[in-house]
Amino acid sequence: MAPQLTAEDRVEIGELLARYNQAIDHFEAEEWASLFTQDGVLSANGTVRASGRERLAAYVASRREAGGPHIRHVLTNIVIDPAEQGARVRAYVLAFRIDDWTGIPYVLGEYDDELVRERGAWRFRLRRMNVVAGRSATGR
Repeated sequence: MAPQLTAEDRVEIGELLARYNQAIDHFEAEEWASLFTQDGVLSANGTVRASGRERLAAYVASRREAGGPHIRHVLTNIVIDPAEQGARVRAYVLAFRIDDWTGIPYVLGEYDDELVRERGAWRFRLRRMNVVAGRSATGR
């Protein structure tokens, strides 16, 4: 049976999710990578985008160096469940381009995360994103 999550755990996990969005939206590569475990993994639509903090930071830095796109992520329908080694978080994500504003979401996706406590803080061990609709789903 998975251990229970406290109210404090849930608040800290919510803070982790918000910091993730803030850091990636502002291309803060080191801050963003620090939200993952040392061997953390980011995958999208079944493809690993980066693994390990150094490569995760490089992933965001390369987006910054390429000039964008400038996006704001909005997370909703967040479900936090205890898991054997930490927590599982599922949520919907809407991403809006702010450098080419149309008011229409750039991406609609779903996150399915595995979180663990590492040195007293919640971190992503695995962040899976599945793009349901939008530019990244169509390849345009």
